[in-house]
Amino acid sequence: MIRGARSPASAGTGAIPVGNRAIRVLLAGRLYRYHEVGPGGGVAKAVSDLAQALGRRTDVAVTFLGVDDRARRSLEDASRWARVGLVRFSYRNPIDYARLFTLLRSGRFDVVNAHGATVLTLLLCLLKQLFRLPLIYSAHGAVTDEISLGASYRPFKRSIERFILRQCDALTVVSQLLRTRLKWPDAPEGERAWVIHNGIDSGYFQPTGSQRFRSAYPLAGDFIVFVGNASYLKGIDVLLQAAERLPCPLVIIGPSSDFHGRLRARHRGLYERGRVLATGPLPDDLVASAYESSSVFVLPSRQDSFPMAALEAMAKGVPPVISEAVGIRELIRDGDNGYVVPVEDAERLADRVSILLRDRQLRLQMGERARATVAGLTWEVVAGRYAEVYAHVTAQP
Repeated sequence: MIRGARSPASAGTGAIPVGNRAIRVLLAGRLYRYHEVGPGGGVAKAVSDLAQALGRRTDVAVTFLGVDDRARRSLEDASRWARVGLVRFSYRNPIDYARLFTLLRSGRFDVVNAHGATVLTLLLCLLKQLFRLPLIYSAHGAVTDEISLGASYRPFKRSIERFILRQCDALTVVSQLLRTRLKWPDAPEGERAWVIHNGIDSGYFQPTGSQRFRSAYPLAGDFIVFVGNASYLKGIDVLLQAAERLPCPLVIIGPSSDFHGRLRARHRGLYERGRVLATGPLPDDLVASAYESSSVFVLPSRQDSFPMAALEAMAKGVPPVISEAVGIRELIRDGDNGYVVPVEDAERLADRVSILLRDRQLRLQMGERARATVAGLTWEVVAGRYAEVYAHVTAQP
C-alpha cells in the first residue's frame, strides 16, 4: 500500500490520465526470466511482474526497459509481454545506449520509473535533466546493498546513493524499514515519498496440490524451508546454528555463496545426516511446490527490505519465522500470523520454529492468517498504487 502525504490521485479509485490519454511510463529495471533456473533475483521478478500488471491497465501505457545481459531468449514468454512494450537493454551492447538516448528524446513518455540501484538507474539520473522527464526512483534496498560496481568502487557507494536520491523527483520504497534507512538530507520527503509493498500474482494463492518437490527430493514428514541467497546478509549462519537444535530437516533453496561454502564445512554433520538439504536455484513451479509441502518458512536476515520469498510463503499459507530486520515484519503480528525474532538469535529462532512443529493446529491457523494478511497485495492492487504515484508526479507544474 502507499503511505505518505495525500495527493490528487490518492483520493480517487485510480490514476488520473494526462489529458484524455493514458500516462506514458518508461519503466526501467532488470528483466526476469520466467521458467528458467539460475540467478534472477526477487527484485527482477517484482519489477517484471509489475510491468505486466501495469500493462493490463487502461490508464497507463507502459514500456519496460529490461536489463538483460544474457543471450536473446526464445519467444517462450512472448504472451506475458503482449500488452507491454518490452525493450531489452544490455550493458555490453553499445547500440543499446543509442537506443536509450533515442527513447528518451522521442517525446513518447510522461514519466520515467527506475527500479533498483542499477547502472541503468545512474544513466537515467544523468540524462533526466537533458530530456526534462520527471524521474521516480523505486528503491528495493539501500543503494549500498543493491548496486554492484566491483570492489574498487565500494567507497563511492554512499555518494552514489546520495546522487540518486538527490536527482529523483519522487521516491517509492518497498517497506517502511527501508524508508527509515534512506533518511538522507536530500531524499524526497512528504508528498514526494511513498511506501508501496511488493505484490504477488493472484493465482499464487490457489493451492496446486503438487507433490513435485517431494518427488524430486524425498523428505519424510515435516521440513522447514528457506528461499533466497545463502549469504551472510540472509543470516544463513544463524539458520544453520538453529538447525542444530531442530527436530526436522532444513531445506535451503537458492544460490550458494563462498560464505555458505565455509559454513558447510563447519556444519558438515548436518549435511551428511540429511538434516540440511541445499538444492541450489529451482524453477518457480518447483519452489511453489516446496512451499506447499513445507511446515514453516524461515528468514533470519540481517538486512532485507521486503523479500518476495516471504510474501510467496505467506500466500501459500506457510507460517513465517523472520528476523526483525526483514521489512515484511510490518505485516507480521508476532504470535498471530507469524513470529518475529531478534537478529542473530539462533536460539529464539529454533524455539519459535519448534513451537510450530509441535502444534499442527497452531501451524495451520497461523498459516491461514498469514495468507489472509497478504491477500490484498496482488499485483493488480500494487499496480494501481504505482499508477496513482505516476498521476501525482505528472500533475505537478
